[in-house]
Amino acid sequence: EALDGGALARVIEGDWIRLDSELGVLEAVVDASEWQARSAALPPAVDHWSSGRILFRARRALCSHAEAGAVMELP
Repeated sequence: EALDGGALARVIEGDWIRLDSELGVLEAVVDASEWQARSAALPPAVDHWSSGRILFRARRALCSHAEAGAVMELP
């Protein structure tokens, strides 16, 4: 999600995260204006993947995004 510029990329160290499993809420407790002013902080692109990451690269490419359930979509 963060690599796609989703909300996770706006969370910074020190932010409080609220999780309410009964209401199905997961949110950052940040002032709305501050949240909107933040840009996505993406990690630097570094190619340091182990052989395990390379081995499952094709499988990861078949999975939908987290917001869509991370379901494997076979061609």
